[in-house]
Amino acid sequence: MKFPFYCCLMAALLYANKPYAQTTDTLRLPTAAADTLAPPPKTSAGFFNRFFKKDYPNPRKAALIGLVFPGGGQIYNKRWWKLPLVYGGIGVALGFEISNIKEYRAARDNYLWEVDGIATTNPEGKFTGRDATTLRQYRDTFRRYVEMSSIALAVTYMLSVSEAYVDAHLKNFNINEDLGFRIKPSFQAAPNGPAVGLGLAWAF
Repeated sequence: MKFPFYCCLMAALLYANKPYAQTTDTLRLPTAAADTLAPPPKTSAGFFNRFFKKDYPNPRKAALIGLVFPGGGQIYNKRWWKLPLVYGGIGVALGFEISNIKEYRAARDNYLWEVDGIATTNPEGKFTGRDATTLRQYRDTFRRYVEMSSIALAVTYMLSVSEAYVDAHLKNFNINEDLGFRIKPSFQAAPNGPAVGLGLAWAF
């Protein structure tokens, strides 16, 4: 009588373990499915990060940044030592521009005071006692100076932009220490015997 009892007990235990085995198998399915999924997309870098790092160095970007603010192209090319030259040149040209504008306005105002016919408005300062002809010439002279200094300022600014553009081009230029030519012995056949000399080999 004990043998059937033990058989029923073993059958009950096996039947009880069957759902757990099925549950374990079903729990593995999501893991297998997760392995087949594509990895999450990488977060894109910021606009400025992509702008400065993509296709570096880009001559057009160097020129564009140089146009936006002085020395920007040199900063983009990482030529920090050129910034004092750029700002120095632009600063000198701008200083002449401001000085000529002030002098022109003073000469213009004093000329108008001289020719307006009002007794209470007369030239002052260094323009005192000068006639209308002298004041007009002085005004016209500094007006030309203003135009010349404006051109000099614009040329200096554009030179900094052009330098940044060219420098970005040269950064992509492959400079190899081996220039492609070498001097080597040369042997040539001659009627009286071989001739020994030096030859210059240039590789293109």
